Amino acid sequence: MKAAVARQESARVTMGFSETMTARLYRPEMTDPSLLARQWVVHSLMDWMAVSVAGADEEVTRIVLDVLASEGNHPVSSVVGSREQLSAANAAFVNAVSSHSQDYDSSNLWSLGHTMTSVAASAIAFGEELDCSGRELQTAILRGTEAASIVGLATANLRKSRGLHLTGYSGAFGAAAACVSLMGLDKNLMLQSMGLAATQAAGLRAVFGTMGKSLNAGTPARNGVLTAKMVAAGFTGPEEAITGPSGYARAYAIDFSAERPGEVMGDRAGIQATIFKFHSNCHGIHAVMDAIATLMQNEKFSHEHVSEVILTVPIGVLSLCPFHDPASETEAQFSVPHAVALVLAGRSTGPGGFTHQMLNHPLLKRLRQKVKVRPSSSDTAVDCPAEILVVLVDGRQIRVWSASLSPVADTDLPRQFRRLEAKFMRLAEPVIGKEKAGLLLEAIIGLEGLASVRDLGELMRGS
Repeated sequence: MKAAVARQESARVTMGFSETMTARLYRPEMTDPSLLARQWVVHSLMDWMAVSVAGADEEVTRIVLDVLASEGNHPVSSVVGSREQLSAANAAFVNAVSSHSQDYDSSNLWSLGHTMTSVAASAIAFGEELDCSGRELQTAILRGTEAASIVGLATANLRKSRGLHLTGYSGAFGAAAACVSLMGLDKNLMLQSMGLAATQAAGLRAVFGTMGKSLNAGTPARNGVLTAKMVAAGFTGPEEAITGPSGYARAYAIDFSAERPGEVMGDRAGIQATIFKFHSNCHGIHAVMDAIATLMQNEKFSHEHVSEVILTVPIGVLSLCPFHDPASETEAQFSVPHAVALVLAGRSTGPGGFTHQMLNHPLLKRLRQKVKVRPSSSDTAVDCPAEILVVLVDGRQIRVWSASLSPVADTDLPRQFRRLEAKFMRLAEPVIGKEKAGLLLEAIIGLEGLASVRDLGELMRGS
């Protein structure tokens, strides 16, 4: 493999990344991260591990694990919440599916997808195979989310391309960059991997409401491991796979700007655009749910006082969440009326709120019928505010706007940590036990000093 790497080091491999984009990916903060960036890695990994452990027993995870375990492989990497071990690529695939199975995983406003899901799954699984340190894993996660953010912002209007699930697109670049980072490969090979990631990027919104959505997170994670191994072994790809006349940007975006990532990101790392979920459904609905909960508390009313709720939401929310009367658990996660009904009824908005029992609960079915959803007049994105009109049975009307989705301010990081810590224990303890969950949390918090990622793998397995 070393000979193959040496051959590639002298190869002409531009892959369409401009010098501006390449310099950003390799800026010093990626190997010597700031205190704030390190905090964001810990927060992101806490959240990823929690939702991955919680999703370990989901049907979609069990199906994928059974299929891959039956194929036979070189078992070196851990499967979250299971005693199984698989090849690094297959473990990355299963763990990313598990992380995304309950739609409880974080999003990133710059990469426009659930980037951490694929990045962490691939980096941890491959890090186990390579016996990397916690510091190397930290750098890989930073570089993976940076690559995804760079491509996401450079092709920012990719979101206007109807029918694409961007998790499968940004995740392809993020997972490949993270795995190449773990191998310590040079810039040319990193760019080679970005070109190969471009041709593997895929994902459709048509699968929303089905198990297929989790594949859009699992596939990039698996491909990231394989891509890193292939480029190290001498596998080549086309030049200008991103910006060329037949490349990624031309195929999926309206325009391309190599300067846009630097203009938007400034001196912040891509991981600092992460927003975490505290409801187990589509992130585009969360601001509305929070606004209604706050309104009920401030105005002192319950679901019994509500005649109807009229929502005017960004068109992007309606395209992501088309299910007014959901017929399955997965459809419920993409239903605005069901989400609002849970809030009005004071029920859990975690995974327990999107079960068949809740879906068919008489009260929630009645409340869903009171929710009317309309598109806003302009083609706005899912991170924009929505107008909320609550009409009470006494004729009173209350109109508010939800907030925009955005990462927390640096000053609010301690509060975010406490919320993520509570979420972690709530999700992990029932699966791996209180003692093991506590040890796993300690390992994540002390990631930078962790001697081997294999120690993390051992802790995240099931009993």
